[in-house]
Amino acid sequence: MKNNTTIQQQTRELITGLKAKYQHPYLFSVISQPTFDEERVQLFIYLLKGQHTNYKKYLESALLMELALNTHEQVITNGPSLKERQLTVLAGDYLSGLYYKSVALLGDTPFLLRLSKAIRNVNESKIKLKLSEANSMKELLTIQSIIDDSMLVHVLQHFHLNDEIKIVSEGLIIKRLEVELENWKKRIITPFLLNLQAIAKKDKTESVLSLLENELDDRQIQFQTIVKKYWSASQEIVEYFRQQRKEQYLAEEG
Repeated sequence: MKNNTTIQQQTRELITGLKAKYQHPYLFSVISQPTFDEERVQLFIYLLKGQHTNYKKYLESALLMELALNTHEQVITNGPSLKERQLTVLAGDYLSGLYYKSVALLGDTPFLLRLSKAIRNVNESKIKLKLSEANSMKELLTIQSIIDDSMLVHVLQHFHLNDEIKIVSEGLIIKRLEVELENWKKRIITPFLLNLQAIAKKDKTESVLSLLENELDDRQIQFQTIVKKYWSASQEIVEYFRQQRKEQYLAEEG
């Protein structure tokens, strides 16, 4: 396994470097700063390290566009004042510009085309989520997974890490289910849970809680099956998810 301390340090350095690129003296003093899921970035550094001398630049490009898409999303969910909405749109455009500059400097046209496809998929899936188009838990998880991870999964595809994608995708679905289960218990209603409530209302045989718990159990079994099938590609990924659960448990106990 790659040295965990080194990976954590590289994660912090990458995020610090990205923040330095998009810092603006006025823009982000008025609206909230974009945020990163550091654990997720760390996982993708685990996987991409050694794939290309410029692997960090590829990852940075995907993260910049992900931030841009998430920032544009805040125009709807936050920013009650006209000024905040306008600045949020501007921030999303600013981050998009940084993405296009970053990906242009790579000079990798196939990569640009791949991420363009990912951007389209994310936007289409966000529309489906807002319109509550999912008719089942499976459809809902497919939509949510595209929104959550499509940009970074397309980076893995670019480097032909297909076995790793199968394992990572399943692991991240489990993580999403765990987060939403906790949200439901705390009565925090997310777009995912709004969709799931609509599914449960149509189904009439299962509650939101049972849908979450049953799907989580099924996915954990499925994850173990995938790990066994792709064991040569899975050891570091499994260790990553185990470490996250250990840290979560210690945090809850502490």
